[in-house]
Amino acid sequence: QYPPQQYPPQQYPPQQYPPQQYPQQQYPQQQYPQQYPQQYPQQYPQQYPQQYPQQYPQQPPPRAPEPPEPDVPTHAPKFALYVGGRINFVGFGGAFLNDRDTGESATTGRIAKNGASFQLDVGARLAKSWIPYAFLEHGLLGRGGYFEADPNAHSSTTFYGGGLRHVSGDPDSVSFLQDLSVGVRSIRVSSGTESFTLSTFEWVRLGLGAEIRLHTRFVLSPLASISAGGMNDVSGTISGRPGGVPGIAPDRSAVLPYRIQSGTETALGSGSTPFSGRPYVALSIGMGFHFDLLGD
Repeated sequence: QYPPQQYPPQQYPPQQYPPQQYPQQQYPQQQYPQQYPQQYPQQYPQQYPQQYPQQYPQQPPPRAPEPPEPDVPTHAPKFALYVGGRINFVGFGGAFLNDRDTGESATTGRIAKNGASFQLDVGARLAKSWIPYAFLEHGLLGRGGYFEADPNAHSSTTFYGGGLRHVSGDPDSVSFLQDLSVGVRSIRVSSGTESFTLSTFEWVRLGLGAEIRLHTRFVLSPLASISAGGMNDVSGTISGRPGGVPGIAPDRSAVLPYRIQSGTETALGSGSTPFSGRPYVALSIGMGFHFDLLGD
């Protein structure tokens, strides 16, 4: 009843299942290409362009930075308080005193040598260019030839008075400076507890230089000046030494600055002094620094 050739060919044909089922159910070809191209291009272009442009414009815009204040150019005040100082190198030429009997001169190098000084100035700047001022200068000098062998000897100079300065050119940058002043100058020599002083009134001191404005309130002023005078006042005492003073009169016992008469010290500048004043020249060169305060 059941021949072997009939039952297997009818129920289990080998050509039915693979050709009909598998080609129709191809999931990668039908499902995946349809889902991803449809979902992502529709979601992201619709969401992000609509959300961000609507949110950010609603926030307040950032404030613009304030413009910086304009720089005020450097300029010289029309009116100001003029205060400053000056460092100078001071030197003397000529002679301070003269021996009436022998004609010998006590040159400046025998009394005091060159040195450095500091000057203090206080005045007012008027109309940018005119500066009346008062000054005080004090300097330390080297030992003169008469006192080189004395380790305790010291020499100094003091100069005080008033003057007028004028600025030519552009006072806001670099200008030419002229200085004219008068005052009292003194040369003091000391040794231990004893000292003597030479003094005179200098009628004129002329200075030429420049005023370099680095700031509205600050200037540098290099200056060279020259002055002249003649010592007409001598006061003080210094003990003498045997043999007199080399260079003027080694064999005299009454010689400036070691003044001895018969073993007794005598005040310099008394009627018995055989010396008289001689003209001298003072030269100085230095750098000044000044401030223009309380001005516009």
